Amino acid sequence: MRRPGDFILILAGTAVHLVGLTHAEPKTFLIETVDDPALSESGHDYGMEQGRHQSDGSARGQKQGVGSAMGQARYKSASTATGRSRVGSDMGQGRQLNVDTAMAGESDDNACDDERDDCSYVVEDGCYLQESQENCKKSCGYCPGMTPAPSVDCYNTQLDCVDKYIDQCYDTNVQAMCKKACGLCQGMEQAPSVTCYDQSSNCPQWANTSCYRENIANMCQKSCGLCKGMTPVQSYTCYDQYTNCPKLSETKCYTYNDSCQLSCGLCKGMTQKESNFCYDKYDECPTLSQTSCFKYNQSCIKSCGLCPGGTPVESNTCYNDPDYDCDSLSETSCNLKKVKKACKKACGLCGGGSKKICYDTRKSCPELSAKNRCTETQIRIDCRKSCRLC
Repeated sequence: MRRPGDFILILAGTAVHLVGLTHAEPKTFLIETVDDPALSESGHDYGMEQGRHQSDGSARGQKQGVGSAMGQARYKSASTATGRSRVGSDMGQGRQLNVDTAMAGESDDNACDDERDDCSYVVEDGCYLQESQENCKKSCGYCPGMTPAPSVDCYNTQLDCVDKYIDQCYDTNVQAMCKKACGLCQGMEQAPSVTCYDQSSNCPQWANTSCYRENIANMCQKSCGLCKGMTPVQSYTCYDQYTNCPKLSETKCYTYNDSCQLSCGLCKGMTQKESNFCYDKYDECPTLSQTSCFKYNQSCIKSCGLCPGGTPVESNTCYNDPDYDCDSLSETSCNLKKVKKACKKACGLCGGGSKKICYDTRKSCPELSAKNRCTETQIRIDCRKSCRLC
């Protein structure tokens, strides 16, 4: 509500008119908008005419120029103003401003500066905040012509981005919270976890045995060592395909060494299980080794004593082939190459043993002996058995 002595600022079109009487002390201004150009122009003329009168009947009005981006303002007393101007503000409501008349002629320079003392710290990570945009304009580069500080667009919204979330940058929520820590800003190198990560908390455990499995390798890239620049873990190339590999490895690595590489100790840097090279393929090997290691030494390596550090059993080199009647053959045929090989033991050809040399080399020896020709030197050599010289 206007009172005598108030000043009225009439806003009309693109021109602003400040009309009223001048006083030495601060005045209260009423800001009013006028939508009718004709009314505005009339109010302007009226103000110029009435500006020469005194508001209290004693003081003479003076003209005073007030600079404004909206036009030339002049004073007019509210006591002499008519009701021809429409009252309103930019929202249709009048607003009162206390203005020191001494400062009325000065323009606002709208300086761009920092309003806080800690802006030098804010600029590191906090220029994206609305508060910083209002209070640290200069440091954050919000002033016209300035380059915005990196933290305007590149920042972490969580204090523990580096400690807690650095391994989760593949997650879109983490990327939004930890843009800087995840290296997602322009020109930055992305954190490894943006593209290389574990999708399950069980990955470290699975990586010990199962990275050879395609689904585990895809789910546990980090634990399996499949990220760029990393060395794949052992289970990616050396592994057990069966759950019972540990049991099989005790006796059958010679058969399952491709399927049970880990349990059989065939991974890089591991000690091989004995069953890779020292084994019996047959349950009968312990029995066969008593007489036939010469025949089964490739299948009964363990029973035949052929493992590293073992003592070979006799049947590896000294034996009678079960397929021959060595006891009978040794009486007459140890001179034959085939019998010598099959009946080494019966023919006394084992190392350290005495050779069995009592045999006839002629088929006619029995007849020659009957004719008493055993006194002849050659007959004695060829017919030792028939001449009873053994």
